[in-house]
Amino acid sequence: MDTVDSIVCLRREKANATSQNFRIAQQGDTEHVRSLYQSDKSGAFCVWNDSYPSIAEIEHDLETKNMYVMTDDSKVIGAISVVPEYELDDFDCWPCKDGKAIHLSVVKTNVPAYKTYIKAGFAVDGEAQMYGHDYYLMEKAIDT
Repeated sequence: MDTVDSIVCLRREKANATSQNFRIAQQGDTEHVRSLYQSDKSGAFCVWNDSYPSIAEIEHDLETKNMYVMTDDSKVIGAISVVPEYELDDFDCWPCKDGKAIHLSVVKTNVPAYKTYIKAGFAVDGEAQMYGHDYYLMEKAIDT
């Protein structure tokens, strides 16, 4: 089963909904994404540290074309890195075992992200402790 490991970061400033656009990140976006990640590290809900995510993760995601950015009038206001990972498959909690689904973990203290995933149709199927934090394990089935 395919699962997804993602890094999501969105600037908290107001954006003009009519000019927003998603696109695959380009090499010229590196510094903008790094700045975006750095600004999020100081946020109340973020558990990232000085070493993660690093410029190496950003460059890898650009190289493998796994990163997308949201722009508003050409300004990068958000980034998401979506890569196939299988580290979450070992948990027994997943209802969707024979078909496609998106599996993700969200740190319990990140209430805004948790609420966003719930609104997007994800369900909490379990809990785990990883990387020194408590996480909700969430799943959303994908129609194929």
